[in-house]
Amino acid sequence: MRVLALFFGGGAGGDARVCLDLAEAWARMGHEVTVAARATRASETMRRRAEKAGLPMTTYRALREFLRNQRRAGARYDAAFLHVAGEVPALGSQVLPLVRSRLAAKHAGVFHGAAPLSSLGLGPWRRLLVRVAVGLLDSAAVPSRHKVGEWRELFGPDVRIRAIANPVQPIEPGEPSEARRRLGLDEDLRWLAFVGLFRAEKGALEAVRAAALLRSEGVGLALAGDGPEREPCERLASSLQAPCRFLGYLEDPSDLYRGADAFVFPSRWESFGLSLMQAAGLGLPIAASDLPIVRDELDFPGAVFRFPPGDAEAMAEALRRALRESDPASLAAMRQATLELTLPERAARRHLMALGAE
Repeated sequence: MRVLALFFGGGAGGDARVCLDLAEAWARMGHEVTVAARATRASETMRRRAEKAGLPMTTYRALREFLRNQRRAGARYDAAFLHVAGEVPALGSQVLPLVRSRLAAKHAGVFHGAAPLSSLGLGPWRRLLVRVAVGLLDSAAVPSRHKVGEWRELFGPDVRIRAIANPVQPIEPGEPSEARRRLGLDEDLRWLAFVGLFRAEKGALEAVRAAALLRSEGVGLALAGDGPEREPCERLASSLQAPCRFLGYLEDPSDLYRGADAFVFPSRWESFGLSLMQAAGLGLPIAASDLPIVRDELDFPGAVFRFPPGDAEAMAEALRRALRESDPASLAAMRQATLELTLPERAARRHLMALGAE
């Protein structure tokens, strides 16, 4: 089957990873896959990974121009998956051209919410346009059950949307001390890991404050990622004398997970949480904000310790418990359940089944 994975977003965040993870999984399943992404500086990251995986990839500036060029070239696909990255207000301008182009026999939408739908301020006409656009698709999916609830609350209980968990590349276990050595992390500390963008909603500043509260307990915080709040986090860590290491953006953060004693997930809001699921799939003890995705998918007492979002003191206490009270049986159960939910081939197959293509 010929599949087009069409990405409409910035190109460096978790939504881009999901697009590529699905594309690679379909290719491993024997399908002929083409990736297309909106041209940005960040989409070069997608290009490098696509090339490494042997996937053909093109970039475009205007969706209509891309579709027109594809038709002129005689391209034809059995299925087209439009990945929408936080662009719900512009959904009609993406779905309508795609469906009208007749580039594919079937069309699916995969919607990655960058913010709660309630924060978008959509008026009645915009909501109607979104409903029409979704109705034109053969399948429309969001990554979690609570996102389905958001869609139904905003667009009506009959909106055609379903939950399909995002694919997550599993991390093979490795020797923690070797992983720490490769990252240059001090062997005398117990390390907490943060992986994510440095933006306000990701909670990195609060994680730094929590690390400062644990300074006297032989605990360090290693942070992988980049973004507008990285410099404020570095300044805060310096002023609080927090034992933090800023590793920058890691295209493959596997060693950080392997070298960590626990994982911190301080987001104030998330539609899914790829880094969270990677930690859970490795069986790491987790301290996580008390969010719907955590309650729905990671209800494992003894493995996941929740705290109110934004509360650095409660986060520090949850981290203490994660380091001291984690239960091996609960960690193993969490790991197995997470892999069953998020293995890329399983997620890819669920999308094809929802489209009626498998």
